Amino acid sequence: MTKLTLGPYDSHAPIIKYVGVFNYDKLYRDMAGWFGKWGYELRENTHKHKVPLPSGSEQDIKWEGWRKVNEYVRFWIDVHLHVYDLKNVEVVKDGVKRKLWWGRVMVRLDFRIDLDYSDRFKGKMGKIMQDILHKYIWRKQIESGWEDEVYYRMYKLHEVIKESLNMESCYNASERRY
Repeated sequence: MTKLTLGPYDSHAPIIKYVGVFNYDKLYRDMAGWFGKWGYELRENTHKHKVPLPSGSEQDIKWEGWRKVNEYVRFWIDVHLHVYDLKNVEVVKDGVKRKLWWGRVMVRLDFRIDLDYSDRFKGKMGKIMQDILHKYIWRKQIESGWEDEVYYRMYKLHEVIKESLNMESCYNASERRY
């Protein structure tokens, strides 16, 4: 098989950690909505709900979102959402009682790039052609084009998650890109 996958890039993986009150349904909906808005197909690989302890329940969710860039390149963004000590709480905000959740949230994002996901380059001659394309023709596009694009798209999702959790950040790496 001549399929080449770049990643996952552990050194680039942003991790969001949050402890406090949040709207779990809004977080889930905002994350899934981002994938749909930017044309990604979303697949939920894991959704575990562990039996509640006195400290609260535990949720473990893993998503994969992929998007075709062209006939040769496909972007993947992976999300691992882990919530510990999840408890239902009542909060009074602006004089209105609301049911929200309290817990410890950890979100890890990662990305991958599939090159030749449709397996166009088969056999010995196809492998040679693919090597020539990667090393000489598309080298700059692979290294600084596609990697940068999926990296900054991943950071746009990162910003959506922080906004959903009502977190603040003084800098957004993907604000003006892609």
